Amino acid sequence: MKTQDAYEAIKSIIVRTDPRDAYAFSETYFSETLNMSRTPVRAALQRLQYEDLITIIPHQGIVVREISYEEARQLFDFRALVEGYLIRKSIDKLGEEDFDEMMRMIQKMDIAARDKDYDSFLELDEQFHLYMYRYYDNPPMKDVVRRYKARMYRVRYKSVMMPGRIESSVVQHRRMVELLREGKTEETIHVLEEHQTQLERFLTNMD
Repeated sequence: MKTQDAYEAIKSIIVRTDPRDAYAFSETYFSETLNMSRTPVRAALQRLQYEDLITIIPHQGIVVREISYEEARQLFDFRALVEGYLIRKSIDKLGEEDFDEMMRMIQKMDIAARDKDYDSFLELDEQFHLYMYRYYDNPPMKDVVRRYKARMYRVRYKSVMMPGRIESSVVQHRRMVELLREGKTEETIHVLEEHQTQLERFLTNMD
């Protein structure tokens, strides 16, 4: 639990840090700031480095990694292929209890949106997407989606802060559940692609 707490706390700090400030964090900084021992902090930092959110430079510090437009475009394309495939493989296995559970997730997302609790919103967003294809047993592909979301976390965090973006996201999630309930696979994937296109459009205007 301490490692997870450290991970969430450190991630919350770095997504709010502009890499252009060239601020080099350190293990000591996080340990003292969070009042935690070095062990959970070190484990959390290793996980964040694995997710490409930071770079740990021995004897120098920890640098927040920015994402380039080209890298983001590549991740968009790869994620679209993987997630579309996962949905196609899972849609026939989803039942009414699953659709009800996804709607409960959306209700929580709606609350997080009203409260401007962006961290909770993004966590629920990830849970929702993974739930859509929970019945297809392909851990490597699901890990691709998790790593995508982790690598894009800074961009996703900034995007949901934009006026209207988070409300639009909630509407799109509801639409996806409606289409999944009706067994409309390709229409669901189309809405998912629109959802992603909005994020890509935001990325082009970040600066």
